[in-house]
Amino acid sequence: MATFKFTLLFCAAFLVYQAQAVPQPQTQSVEDIDIIGIAKKIVKVVEGSLDWLVTEAEKVINNITPEKWNDVQVKIVFITKQVLGVGLDKILLDVTNMGSESSDAGKKLAGCVVAARDDILNVPVTFFDDSSKCISDDLLALVKLMGPLVKDLEGIQTEAKAAADGIDDCEGSDLSGLLCVAQVAGELFEVFGKIPSEIKPELTPVITEVKSVVKDATACVKNEVPAYFKNAGKVLGQVAACVAA
Repeated sequence: MATFKFTLLFCAAFLVYQAQAVPQPQTQSVEDIDIIGIAKKIVKVVEGSLDWLVTEAEKVINNITPEKWNDVQVKIVFITKQVLGVGLDKILLDVTNMGSESSDAGKKLAGCVVAARDDILNVPVTFFDDSSKCISDDLLALVKLMGPLVKDLEGIQTEAKAAADGIDDCEGSDLSGLLCVAQVAGELFEVFGKIPSEIKPELTPVITEVKSVVKDATACVKNEVPAYFKNAGKVLGQVAACVAA
């Protein structure tokens, strides 16, 4: 109990020290904030993003081949394995710590579990990999359908660019400047409000494909469940054999 109290006291003292050491932010009045400048930056970012979407996104989508798509999936599986590995390592660290404070049998069990680390990790990774490969063709078809959707935004891009260019005329930090920004923002929102009607003709096949992906994904996951439990059972058998040896 004394050690626990000392730990709390130490933590409290450390936090107080940190609070004093960190520079306190200076208060800034509304008049000092460059609202017009901030608004211009935001509008330019939105404008640039829409330009890229219309001019480059369709090229990227059209250039995706089954081989390139496979490379993307391999990278996704790799990243998934790294993320799961970090979580598993934290769990195994707790297992090791608990084993060190346990009996000889507990230490051996902990050691066997830690030794099976790669096999344990491969169970969910294999499940994810096989399930994603099962719906690979559906996902690629869905991505390909995004090309026509992007192309339909060309008219929106032209109108949005015209509205966004109006932000360059907004100056000062008085009421007239703020009203100018508000007008530009209103025009942009009005343009973006047209997006649903512009992409509606191309939206129906996308919705159909999404439904197909969901249906196939459900079936794929269901089909991979037996293999998942089979692989998990093998790992448990390895750990049990290690403990019994």
